[in-house]
Amino acid sequence: MSLLESVSDTIEPLGFDEAYLDVSDTVEDFEAARALAVQLKARVYDELGLVASIGVATSKIVAKVASDYDKPDGLVVVKPGEEAGFLAPLAIEKLPGIGKKTGESLHNIGIETLGQLAALPDDVLRGAFGRYGEVLRRHARGIDNSRVEARGEPKSMSRETTFDADTRDMEYLRIALRSMSEHLSRDLARHTKQASTITVKLRWEDFQTVNRQESLKVRTNALSELYEAATRLLTHLMSTSNKRVRLIGLKVSNLSGPEKQLDMFSPETARVQGLDSAISEIRGKYGEDAIRLLRKPGQGRTSSRRG
Repeated sequence: MSLLESVSDTIEPLGFDEAYLDVSDTVEDFEAARALAVQLKARVYDELGLVASIGVATSKIVAKVASDYDKPDGLVVVKPGEEAGFLAPLAIEKLPGIGKKTGESLHNIGIETLGQLAALPDDVLRGAFGRYGEVLRRHARGIDNSRVEARGEPKSMSRETTFDADTRDMEYLRIALRSMSEHLSRDLARHTKQASTITVKLRWEDFQTVNRQESLKVRTNALSELYEAATRLLTHLMSTSNKRVRLIGLKVSNLSGPEKQLDMFSPETARVQGLDSAISEIRGKYGEDAIRLLRKPGQGRTSSRRG
């Protein structure tokens, strides 16, 4: 695990010999991800005398299946768009979450492969598995939006969302950033943490991923400060390309404890902190939609997307 921490600061251990790593802020594309995996396998062997199997994919569920595909010394890369095709011919037991009982239930209705599971109609899934049936089908198609979450004290926190349609609408992108800033502000406050670095990630329509980060002058967990830094980074990244955006992400890192140097006599400081606190309290009590961001009059309606 110490070796893995030198590659990524976002690690989710699975037992003592397996872990998920989020390297989306480290590599720009899947070729770079493959190269990183090759390097990591070599280090594990050279430094520890062990072979390791690695799966590289867009989601945890597919990466897990890929890592098990060619053990004990495998490296399987499943590129964006290839998830369903990779999973389809595999036996249903290859999917994490399908144990003996669920497997028997699927076999009883004639389901042997993940492709067959992915194609099951809604009524059959609901009748056999209730609400869990939809989760099974999404996973069988390679769809998994769960994040890699570090155990214990977080070293970083992040949010991201993939759009239904690629876009260059700056206001739409800023609203997505605002929503993620609100989530991260609350996450930081809940862990009594403040951030010194903020990173915006974009994935273009051709699946190339770019990142830009900024070191904050004063560490913070204030929504307004996170959002302002994020919009600056977004503006810069959008100026570097004419491509549309498929995914946007926001990450806060270099976290530290609750102490902070504040201008306690500043009315603006008190106003911002009071507003952020009030928004968090209202949403925590009444839900995300209790307070919504609107365009200015004449600009029509819009809505935020959750990461």
